[in-house]
Amino acid sequence: MIPLIQNNITAIQDACKKYHVKSLYLVGSAMDVGRFTNESDVDFLYRFIKEDKPVRAFYFLLKTFY
Repeated sequence: MIPLIQNNITAIQDACKKYHVKSLYLVGSAMDVGRFTNESDVDFLYRFIKEDKPVRAFYFLLKTFY
């Protein structure tokens, strides 16, 4: 796992609770320090507890970190 994720794990957990994320998985190059470069992005697979308004919740989840 890359330092960006490791150093922000508490903030990520807090955002998941706030926006009712049931599960969040880190996938892709961010899982491997050796594969992650300055041109890489961070990819997550996610599932919300209530899936009636997932797009709105996802927008606010992203806004928390950018």
